[in-house]
Amino acid sequence: MMTRRQGIESKEVEQPHTPIVIEVLCPGMASAEAIAAALVGERLAGAVNISAPVRSHYVWQGEPVWREETGLTIKTRAALFGAVAAEVRRLHPYAVPSILARPVGQADQAYLDWILEATRRADGRSI
Repeated sequence: MMTRRQGIESKEVEQPHTPIVIEVLCPGMASAEAIAAALVGERLAGAVNISAPVRSHYVWQGEPVWREETGLTIKTRAALFGAVAAEVRRLHPYAVPSILARPVGQADQAYLDWILEATRRADGRSI
């Protein structure tokens, strides 16, 4: 995607090894743990942090909802976003789960290297 800001043109480039963090909210600990285990087990994520409780307020089917949810912070690579999102949708009990990705601006290089290694297939090739 090309953007123009103050007369400066920039191009967003997604590199396959670019680290990203994906945020997902689950209805409870059981679904959060199942999704986390699947993502790490399939090497789609280097790590998944589970945080609870998160208090969410949103509108669903025209009605306001207040709900306590369990948050997932998924650490992976941009190239795996589609596969991660597909696995979350497959395992998530919500009809429309919140799956939001953001790039990692800066991080410790050793940690980034570890994420890359953790998301490689057993044969050493990138997923």
